[in-house]
Amino acid sequence: MKSFFIVIVFLGVFGFTIYSQEISEETAANVFKHGGVQCRSFNIAGTCFAADTQESPSMSQSLRINIETLLQQAKAAKTAPENLNERLLTLEGWAQAMVQRRFDIDSVLPRERSIQLNDLARVNPEEASKLMEAILKDLGKFISLHPEYAQVTAVPPPMPPLDNKNAIRDDLSQSEIDKARAEVKASPTNSSNIKLRAMALKSWVKLISQKSKDVNKIYSNEIDMFINSFQKENPEKVYGLTDKTFADLERYAASGYKLSNVNPAKDREEPVKYTTVSLAVNAKEAVVSDAVARVKSGLEVQNYHEVFKTKTVSTQNGLLSIAVSTLPLIVEPVAEATGRCEASWNSPFGIIDVEDGVDKVNSDFYAGKSIKDVGYKWIRFLGPPSVQYMIYKNGAPNFKPGDAYLEHLKALYDHTLAQGAMILLTINPSSGKEMPPQRVGTFSQNDIQGYTEFIQSVFRKFPQVKHFTMDTEVDVAWKPYDYALALATTKKIMNEHCRNCKLYTGGYVNISGNFFDEVFFSLKKMNAANSFDAFGLWHTFDLHLGVKRGDIDKFEMMKTQYKRTTTLLNNYGYTNMPVFLGETSTPSGTHNPFTEGYSELRQATELVKIYTTALGLGAFRVFWSNIKDYNLYGGGYSSFDYTALIHNPQNDGLSHKKLSYYSYKNLAEKFRCFEGARASEVSIGKGITAYKFEKDKRTIFVLWAN
Repeated sequence: MKSFFIVIVFLGVFGFTIYSQEISEETAANVFKHGGVQCRSFNIAGTCFAADTQESPSMSQSLRINIETLLQQAKAAKTAPENLNERLLTLEGWAQAMVQRRFDIDSVLPRERSIQLNDLARVNPEEASKLMEAILKDLGKFISLHPEYAQVTAVPPPMPPLDNKNAIRDDLSQSEIDKARAEVKASPTNSSNIKLRAMALKSWVKLISQKSKDVNKIYSNEIDMFINSFQKENPEKVYGLTDKTFADLERYAASGYKLSNVNPAKDREEPVKYTTVSLAVNAKEAVVSDAVARVKSGLEVQNYHEVFKTKTVSTQNGLLSIAVSTLPLIVEPVAEATGRCEASWNSPFGIIDVEDGVDKVNSDFYAGKSIKDVGYKWIRFLGPPSVQYMIYKNGAPNFKPGDAYLEHLKALYDHTLAQGAMILLTINPSSGKEMPPQRVGTFSQNDIQGYTEFIQSVFRKFPQVKHFTMDTEVDVAWKPYDYALALATTKKIMNEHCRNCKLYTGGYVNISGNFFDEVFFSLKKMNAANSFDAFGLWHTFDLHLGVKRGDIDKFEMMKTQYKRTTTLLNNYGYTNMPVFLGETSTPSGTHNPFTEGYSELRQATELVKIYTTALGLGAFRVFWSNIKDYNLYGGGYSSFDYTALIHNPQNDGLSHKKLSYYSYKNLAEKFRCFEGARASEVSIGKGITAYKFEKDKRTIFVLWAN
């Protein structure tokens, strides 16, 4: 049978990784046919069933399952490690067949519960048996309400009626779409109507796309993902985003489906409101300066050193009286210490580089070009310029396998180090045996020998690189046990061959998941608790501005997640574990002309607040994404096309440095004397956020009104 080599780009909330695999001609045809279809994964058989895939005759025999038999067995004898695997296989086969029949079984076996069950079955069969008992109890209730699904055969049951809340449809008729449009205008979206409206919204977009592809600027892949994936995590935001997207499409239809007829929404210029506060300062006077240039665009910045307004203010009885607005201020008490500080390897300022070109050093997206001007000291290589085990093993387009693959990356890393920067190099340890939309990160005992050779080669080829992070957004790409095994294996090799190297975990995106709880549990079972040197915090991003309903306070969430992380680390004995923020950004614009709220000024303001909050909480480093805007990130219109510090003319014709570029540079300069400083949040009044940083008889404050 003819074979193909396929390369797949797996997208997270941010960041992407190339996964490669040799597959058969028949499999390749199915991958390309169903590559854009979302499907659900169950882990025992490792099979992905797409919503629009028809059963093949070869599948039909294995999918004739009588779930009532399993329920009867459970009544006769509780689930135990001895019968767990048999029941797992029966349950999984039934669940796969149900999903293939377009029936929503989230009330019984949501994807997260399935993953948890399979992971526990591998590391803790007793706990898995308890979870299976709870699932079977829910399953019994489900079957009592839907007896027609007790036996699953190769012939799909009749399509449930449209008003069945469990029905999942890809396409609605024009009359059904029009009915939903009218209902959205009459009443807001809620839990009782979200599924039908989400289907109507997607169906409407599909029809409009036959007239104009610009509809994808309004209904992007990110909106589709958020509406369909976050109904449990942030339902109010999903409901509000659904209503807004319907309204945007109505305006688009009124324009004759021509964005050229639309006047783009403008960011409302609200008057700046000030609150006067008193700040305790141990000095006779302090220098107060803007952290954000008070202009609309980086085009207006003629003299960098003059754009941030600065004044010296005297204190009265140790108190500094200053007027604070939502635009951050930097306060520098006149210090006893004098002299200029220089940024070192301990700098907290980093940038992400995911340049995908073959000649990366000469690319406009290469972050190494702006190291000295912007002032960041660290570059995190992620995605194509990271080191990936499956490419080392198999090769990829433009990459030969083995040492030749690493040699191709060497010029990039050497050039970065020559600029005086430090590298945080992302390792993708996945063997590449799974493919999206399954959890594509896979690692097993069978991979250890080949992977050990790979890591040893990385250490030999790049001896000056000492800091590594294990993949990114790992809670959406990995199974906990596999990730724990990859961590433990990498750290063991590191301890033997690069003792002064450091290994960081990848960050996470799910604010309520238990991924790292299971990772730490697995490491403990492996007697490999000391398998990392720093922990990656929750990735902080801004998505879907203009939707106030269900909005969260991003900075309060950063505090909540930091507390949650440190509590978890302490519970497993990782006291005083260093933490870092591996990915963060906020956009300066949008492809959607109906959305307001984005601007260069807002992005610059958010950048200062994110860095200050993360460092104030205790993160030792923060990585912004990235130096220059993408165009069509992930193959479609995306808010990540606007998150960088420099415009991309392919997006909006602009190519200048944004206000965020100058705010980043200014903040990096101000903090050169405060690497590794003591940080604390200071209470100076209701509605005011203030952080204090102290080091070597120097102090600096960053504060703003909320």
